[in-house]
This record gives sequence, structure tokens and C-alpha cells, in this order.
Amino acid sequence: MKKLLAVAAGTATLLVAGPLAAASATATLNVTVTVSSNCQISTNSVAFGTYDPIAQNLTAPLTGNGSVVITCTRGTGASLLLGPGANPSGSTRRMRGGTGFIAYELYMPPSDSPGVPCSFASPKVWGTAGNEVFVPLPAPSRDPRLYNVCGRIPEAQDVLAASYVDTVVATANF
Repeated sequence: MKKLLAVAAGTATLLVAGPLAAASATATLNVTVTVSSNCQISTNSVAFGTYDPIAQNLTAPLTGNGSVVITCTRGTGASLLLGPGANPSGSTRRMRGGTGFIAYELYMPPSDSPGVPCSFASPKVWGTAGNEVFVPLPAPSRDPRLYNVCGRIPEAQDVLAASYVDTVVATANF
């Protein structure tokens, strides 16, 4: 009987000790992505309405506004340019109506804050080079930002009765 107990005690000892411990190793896994600077631009037409060179606009310019909407990756800075249009004469923008032209100008908004209304107190021409380039602050988020395009047709133009139109290219450089 002593032998049987010894075997039983030995078996109990084996069960308590359990299996041998396994070995392990570790490594790190790097995860990366590059977020690109990107912008999208769209526009809303400058609508002047009706120009009356005989009465209302004989002594007062006609103003109108449209907008440029820019959506950029957060932190991306962009400069906004407005081309001279399809019918310029030197540095003067012109709309074409039949065989005639009517002069007009496009100005920057008075502030680089989005949505600021047009003001013609001391307008700055919005163009393609130098101080005619509009540079808002870098995008604070990916939300669209709207900037007003301030248009003005000078008073007292002797023009043909017609519907006038021009096409201006808006560009965002980022």
C-alpha cells in the first residue's frame, strides 16, 4: 500500500506543476498616412441687375456682388486670383453685349474674414499678380469659406442697350 500512495503522490505533483512555459518575442508595427494639402474652389456669379446710363447710373456707379467659395485641408494656405475676363482692354475688365462693351471692375472683400460684405470705401482690385491677389488666412477647418466678390460698373457709360456678359477664371493656388 505504501507503493500505491507514492505513485499517487507523484501523479499529484505532476498535475500541479503543469506544462512548461512558452517563449515569446515582440516587434513594433509602424502605421503612417500622409494628408495632402488640397483645396477646391467654386464661384457664384456677380449679378449687377440693370444699368441705366440715362438716369440712375448717370451719376452713380452700379454695384453687385458674387462670391468665391474655397474649401481646403485644415492648415492649408491658398491665394485666390481672378483673371482679367474674356474681353479686357488693357487692364480694364469689360463685358460684351452684341458689338458693344461695358467696363466694370471686381474688388476684394474689405477683410480676409469669410462672409464680410462688400464695401467700396477703399476698394482693392482683385486680379492675378502682386497686391491684386487675395490671400485669406490658412483654413481653420475643412469647412467651406465664402469670400464676396465686389463688382462695380462705373457711372455714365455711353453703351448700347443689350445684355452684357463676361467670363472670369477664378484660381486657388495652394
